[in-house]
Amino acid sequence: MTSPKLRVDEFVRSVRVNRNSPHALFLGAGASLSSGVPSASRCVDEWKRDIFVTNNATLRDHVSEITLPSILRRVNIWLQQNGYWPPEGVDEYSYFIERCLPIAEDRRKFFEPWIREARPHVGYQLLCLLAEAQVIRSVWTTNFDGLGARACASASVTPIEIGIDCQHRLFRQPSSTELVCVSLHGDYRYDLLANTAPELQSQETELKKSLVDTLQTQSLIVLGYSGRDKSVMAALEEAVATTSAPTKLYWCGFPEEPAESVSDLIARAKSTGREAFYVPGADFDDVMSRLATSCITGDISSRVLDIVGSADANEFPKREPFELFDGAPTGLIKSNAFPLRCPSEVFAFDLTEWPEQHVWKWISDRALPHNVLAVPFQKVLAFGTLDDIKAAFDGHIKGSVQRVPISESDFRYEDGAVMSLLQQAVVRAIASKLGLDTDGKRLLWEPESCQSKQLNAIWYRVHRCIGLGIRPVGEQLYLTIDPTYYVPAGPDDDENDARTIRKGLLGYQHNKEYNDDLNNWRSKLGSTASEVTYDYPPDTAAFEFVVNLKPAYATISSSGSRVKIPSGFDALVHHRGITAREPKLLFATSGSWQPSTDTMPLRGLASNGPFDLAVSTSKLNESIRISVVCPQAESRKLEEFLSGVNSKWECIATISFPGQRQLELLG
Repeated sequence: MTSPKLRVDEFVRSVRVNRNSPHALFLGAGASLSSGVPSASRCVDEWKRDIFVTNNATLRDHVSEITLPSILRRVNIWLQQNGYWPPEGVDEYSYFIERCLPIAEDRRKFFEPWIREARPHVGYQLLCLLAEAQVIRSVWTTNFDGLGARACASASVTPIEIGIDCQHRLFRQPSSTELVCVSLHGDYRYDLLANTAPELQSQETELKKSLVDTLQTQSLIVLGYSGRDKSVMAALEEAVATTSAPTKLYWCGFPEEPAESVSDLIARAKSTGREAFYVPGADFDDVMSRLATSCITGDISSRVLDIVGSADANEFPKREPFELFDGAPTGLIKSNAFPLRCPSEVFAFDLTEWPEQHVWKWISDRALPHNVLAVPFQKVLAFGTLDDIKAAFDGHIKGSVQRVPISESDFRYEDGAVMSLLQQAVVRAIASKLGLDTDGKRLLWEPESCQSKQLNAIWYRVHRCIGLGIRPVGEQLYLTIDPTYYVPAGPDDDENDARTIRKGLLGYQHNKEYNDDLNNWRSKLGSTASEVTYDYPPDTAAFEFVVNLKPAYATISSSGSRVKIPSGFDALVHHRGITAREPKLLFATSGSWQPSTDTMPLRGLASNGPFDLAVSTSKLNESIRISVVCPQAESRKLEEFLSGVNSKWECIATISFPGQRQLELLG
């Protein structure tokens, strides 16, 4: 049966229109979380770990993070296998506190430091103002932190504290300036706490009877309580069973649906004609803030705003960067990237009929003979003169050829169609103006060879070469210039020989040699000019590319010594970054209880094993679960990679990248 529900705002409005009627508040452990008191589930986890550690002393460090599901799961397995597990139907909280701390005084001391450090948070502060405004007349709780009474110190309300050892106060008639605060499970300062199942079952009948009597005259608001205590639920069921009381029941919980015991209680109340509702998504501090701002008027309302305002300012902890730097540069990096201005427009047209396959090749085969560059991108985008475009695609153009703008979103993908078109155009424009040979895509080289190299009885000519690329960084495009060598291979030559020669030449280059090559190409590209313009098609000024030949610099901030930026360099610093050291992650160490460290997660796992390896090898769990966050489109590739972590890989090929980089393929 579905319980009748109210949204939080509907519940608040219901209380507001009935604010002149007395309300009782029933609080569970969830109300004290923001005040620094641990939840019942956290206490259970602590007791589980204590039982485990006192039986497995050498594994203490390996279960220190009991909040991790993998650690808790392994501890649970051990507890189940060794007779530390509650029978079906027995509450975990009552079972584990008694198994962990069978002495009643020890249970009190367990909670003592938590309660001592706890401070009434926003919800409790506002609770006292609601009591002062006569909206809340009594507070009933299974907690033993005394936060409600302690919060009264900031309001004009005197708490009347009632517990197991002072039930006589139940018969005292409170005044309008007093708030009745009843602790059903005792007070850690004075009482023997009622935590275990026998203790809960033998709670003083007078407290329960008083709760039943109170709900005949006060509507009940339940907050932060799960309904796990059978004795308390029995009292509530008795309270709602009478049909003579016009009071309401509001059970505020965080889940969308109430627990079965709560649903049964609401159904029982409804069956006797009492109004009863479940309020999902209700957080204690949030509900108290809404009630206080909605129900309290007059002079007290300004104090409400002071408390709620302070909550907004302190709701989130202060966030600090991983490492703190004052921003002063400790390094200056010169790049091989040069600011680039590209054409803001491109020709675009549609085709009368698109080819069914090999679209890029079909377009390129028609465009290049007419000195036109074109790519498919929803329509055909092209650089060239209008007459040449019409001649290249004669009979295939649908409609008119128009100039359309190139937007920043077109630069989003470096390997996209628009970026490919721009790169082809700038490569061919520079090659034509400087008289260089080119592959039309990325490489440009001098027609005359600079040296010859022999390999496997074959002589190869070596040409000075550069690889060009266009890189978007923020809103700015950059032309990257990467000096290298071009080694042409004949149809019968081994392509691997050419790669070997190029690798040998580049392998001896260091920063100085690389920088000298870069400066030589800068001079060739623009002589002494700070900017140079290249056009495509060449000598037409139809589409212009402007290269700023002053390289982009970047400053780096780290924990090192500061460096002084040379005068005049400020305008060349395009980027700023920081160097943050990788954290040293903890891993197991074979044959030792001292953990090893590594900054690379996969290497650390492969070399040493997970931090809790000792737990895994103790037959608590023989599998390792890894959680990874990645784009959905890449998830399949990542899964394939991780599935082969334990496999032995052999190098099957080596791929050389421009410059000095190479990648070994494993298989």
